[in-house]
Amino acid sequence: HIFYQMLAGLSDEERTRLCLDGFNVSNLNYLKNGDIRQDEQEDAARFQAWKACLGILGIPFIDVVRVLASVLLLGNISFVESNNQSMEVEINGEAELNSIANLLGVSTQALFR
Repeated sequence: HIFYQMLAGLSDEERTRLCLDGFNVSNLNYLKNGDIRQDEQEDAARFQAWKACLGILGIPFIDVVRVLASVLLLGNISFVESNNQSMEVEINGEAELNSIANLLGVSTQALFR
């Protein structure tokens, strides 16, 4: 449920920082087949409560949501066989791969490997 709550509760600035602009429960592969009839106001309120709890525990909010956003974006990446005869794969979702690498602080090449 945290993914639905996160999408409902993030501010526009947080969405931008987490590379989630333009994404919603309908176009994120990990969520679009779930129950998308969520109560967004309730989800947003629960997310804010969860965010406050992280602060009380001393856990950096942005560090946690960067990982959660990365997981969501990973669901929109797919691998396809390369057109050449080698056993290599190509990726569909290069923008998402770049965003994930940025969120996790690793190079795109290292993440792809």
